Amino acid sequence: MWQERVEFNYIQRKIGLKTRTKHPSLFDKSKVLSLFVTVNDRLRIYLCRCDSQSDEEKRQIQNVINNSYNELGPMKFKEVVAVIHFAMLALLWIARNPGGSGGWGSLFTKG
Repeated sequence: MWQERVEFNYIQRKIGLKTRTKHPSLFDKSKVLSLFVTVNDRLRIYLCRCDSQSDEEKRQIQNVINNSYNELGPMKFKEVVAVIHFAMLALLWIARNPGGSGGWGSLFTKG
């Protein structure tokens, strides 16, 4: 579909048609800001409904969460290795091209 659009624009330029086409961008700052505010408000309303609960209900909920957490037991070797690999991957992504100075990504030729 995008190829058809590119070809159509190419033909329009060749025959001299001057069209003013502006494609809306998903990353328009006003759209992003309005979506951020809307989602933030919706989440705040959804997550703050628990304020109507009494202290006893909150304590019971906290006890259920703590009991479920304690039933998990200690982390297994496979889980520790997965966490370490994820942390290393995240650090390598960040250190590849940190901005001001060249990271380890500058060791390789682009191409």
